[in-house]
Amino acid sequence: MNSTLQRCQDPAGMDMVNDFLILDELGRGAAGIVYVVLDTRSTTEYAMKEIKREKFQRRGSTSTNNSIMSTALATTIGGTKGGGTENLHREVAVMKKLRHDNICRLHEVIDDPNNNTIFLIMDYIPGGTIAPDMNLMTGKCTPLKVPQMRRYLHQIACGLCYLHRHAIVHRDLKPDNILVDERSDNAVLVDFGVSVESEEGGVSGFAGTPAFIAPEVWTATSNESIDGKATDIWSLGVTVYMLLFGCSPFPALNSRELEQSIKYGEARPHQQHAREGPRPAHPSPGDPQASRPRRGGSPVGGDIAQHLADGSAGSHHNPSEECGA
Repeated sequence: MNSTLQRCQDPAGMDMVNDFLILDELGRGAAGIVYVVLDTRSTTEYAMKEIKREKFQRRGSTSTNNSIMSTALATTIGGTKGGGTENLHREVAVMKKLRHDNICRLHEVIDDPNNNTIFLIMDYIPGGTIAPDMNLMTGKCTPLKVPQMRRYLHQIACGLCYLHRHAIVHRDLKPDNILVDERSDNAVLVDFGVSVESEEGGVSGFAGTPAFIAPEVWTATSNESIDGKATDIWSLGVTVYMLLFGCSPFPALNSRELEQSIKYGEARPHQQHAREGPRPAHPSPGDPQASRPRRGGSPVGGDIAQHLADGSAGSHHNPSEECGA
């Protein structure tokens, strides 16, 4: 739903944007401000993202020389040739189509052409990211317990499977883009700024957050098409590793070192791995190595998100939590 901006105040003097009463500011970023708002028609709380078009620039830089690791772990880079504005339009177009319990839903877009601003009314997800204490310099965070990780992996994989079934490649899956609703303990995928629609699943160009980008993206030419679904699975594998072990599988001092480690090295075995013995010859689904380009074949991808969604539910799988179509 699209509408035109009308600013006013309620009888108590609180600011309103159309029918949405601004309750509190949730945070600020380079592109704008996020508020929690109340829909006075339904008394439902939403998140409202206020975006200045001229500030919605291409996030980050495509250069990897001498970059600090906080950029590699936190900053999304790439997108379309049209830059930030086109990324914004694409994010809105993608989110309008999505209806799934594990994906943040866009409910309304309010345009303010006089101030070159738009407001996105989205699901309000109290609770923060899945790794709120992650150190952006090192990637270290408090590890999740295995049963909790199993539950979240099932939910994340269900959301990712839904995206892939609807020909959408996320391209920026990472802990910062997974929120956990404290009311339901439900993991939700967010941020579709560099996502693309591709019926065949092919993507091109360099996009995402460096620490989570698959090796075939690093090595591909600018116009070369690669399996976008497989790169999402790689990013999921890196994410799961970090959430389980509290550190990055690719330790590096800068982005250039990180690039070399991902392209030519091996994921760092955790101490627990070392005790259990050598890595298996064939990586299991969700392992970062699963998406590494193979000699004479395409990367693992396709329906692996469905496999993860089914397999990660464990012995206590609730049939009511089946992935939506």
